[in-house]
Amino acid sequence: EEIQSILSAEASSIKKKAGELYESVSKSSEQPIMNAEGVLTSSREAISKILIEMGVTARELARMPILKSELDFLANRIKTASKKNFKGLPLSELHGYQKSLNRAFRSADPGSPEQLALGKIKESIDNSVFDGIERGFIEGDELVIESLKDATDLYRQYIGLTGKSTGKDAQEKAANKILGMLTNRNYTPRQVANSLFGHNKFAPNQLVPLVIDKLKNILPEEQFAEISGLLKDSIIEKAFSGSGKSGVTRTNIVNNFDEVFIKQRAVINKLFSPDEIAKIKQFKENVLPTLWAEIKLNPSGTGYLLLSALTRSKILQELYQLLERALFLWLKVLPKDRKH
Repeated sequence: EEIQSILSAEASSIKKKAGELYESVSKSSEQPIMNAEGVLTSSREAISKILIEMGVTARELARMPILKSELDFLANRIKTASKKNFKGLPLSELHGYQKSLNRAFRSADPGSPEQLALGKIKESIDNSVFDGIERGFIEGDELVIESLKDATDLYRQYIGLTGKSTGKDAQEKAANKILGMLTNRNYTPRQVANSLFGHNKFAPNQLVPLVIDKLKNILPEEQFAEISGLLKDSIIEKAFSGSGKSGVTRTNIVNNFDEVFIKQRAVINKLFSPDEIAKIKQFKENVLPTLWAEIKLNPSGTGYLLLSALTRSKILQELYQLLERALFLWLKVLPKDRKH
């Protein structure tokens, strides 16, 4: 819940800043334009995605009226931009075209080849607008262009953080779905936790490393450290908790260490440092000799007390002190003749 709260607030903040900058650009008396080279290049790249990369034929286009309309529009735009008196497209017209592509994409049958192709055009045009400044396609007043660049960078962060960016492959698309859950408060914390770490035993989604990389690239360093710490706490609790009311127990700590910190190394190494993993391993080794007490006595409430201590410890930074406290609590409930 805390991770969702932080990420959804950050996404809203980024979107608001981007919107304010876009608004200031739109109100400027000197509107940026995409020059002829940019219009020609972006249009040809979009058409190439469909006719060359996807290999859509004229016979297929006859059954895809929405796609055919968009390709015809791009072809006409190439003719217009090829004329000597062409002065470029204003930014407002570019944004209007992006919105019309969104509507065309949504109007096609979901999951159909036509919608897939429209998505390719949309992706190509979006990228040409996003990268237009760097590629020298978008020109205008220096200050206005700088504001537009900042707005574009922020909006790119927003769609990346919320999982709305176009995935290059199935892996990225699936990772984007997880990011969408992390930033959307309509999903419950339990749904998010199960998506990340499994429903019952610790079975992390193998896309977690990719999600972590995306968060690291987007978030400020301090904020990523906070999210990383919360994810570590989640893993420790999920890894060492039992089912039902058992909570964190010595049996779980000993039995689950290899399952989590050895077999799930791809996920663990993205979050935990070698020193942290070594400390957790030492903690497990220290718990092992006391396992007999749990098997024979199973004192009531021990699991809950240890779980609370683990949660407060913030990534087990004081493992030895925690172990001493746990041993002290266990000793308090043992009969006098068993304390040795």
